[in-house]
Amino acid sequence: MTARNVRCLAYQLSDKNGIKHPFSKSKQAAGSPEATSVARARAFNKPVVTKFYILLKVEVIKKKIPAHCIFNVNETFLNTVLGKDSKVVVQTGRKQVARITSAERGLTTTAVI
Repeated sequence: MTARNVRCLAYQLSDKNGIKHPFSKSKQAAGSPEATSVARARAFNKPVVTKFYILLKVEVIKKKIPAHCIFNVNETFLNTVLGKDSKVVVQTGRKQVARITSAERGLTTTAVI
């Protein structure tokens, strides 16, 4: 079986058994996994998550934070140094296109969405 077959099977099993799922109805397939670093995977374990929720509860009670003021957010970053997959726009007819590369890491801007 291919990865696509497995993703379609997951969709069909969920759909036919009435299990709520976030899968794509148009593609009729489960999504693909996203890459996760080893460090991030190791840090996501029951003791760490439990400690987080205990600390959260303490802060919510202490500061009397109402539920409507708690948000779930996702963060991403924008780097100022061009990567290898960057697009270059040049005048039509140019025979040679050069790009200056940098060994610098550049600045990273975090966007919370």
